[in-house]
Amino acid sequence: MVSTGVAFDNTVYESYDAWIETIKKQIKKSENTLKNIEFKKVELEAVQKYIV
Repeated sequence: MVSTGVAFDNTVYESYDAWIETIKKQIKKSENTLKNIEFKKVELEAVQKYIV
C-alpha cells in the first residue's frame, strides 16, 4: 500500500496523488464522452424515424 503524498518509483508522475488525480480526470473525460455518444445516438435514431 502506498501512503498518500509519498513519492513513488515512476518517472511520469511526481507522486501517487498526482497519478490518482490524472486517473480521475481520465475517467471523468471518458464518462463525458460516453454521455455524448449516447446523446448522438438518440439524435440519430430520431432523425431516422423522421425520415422514414
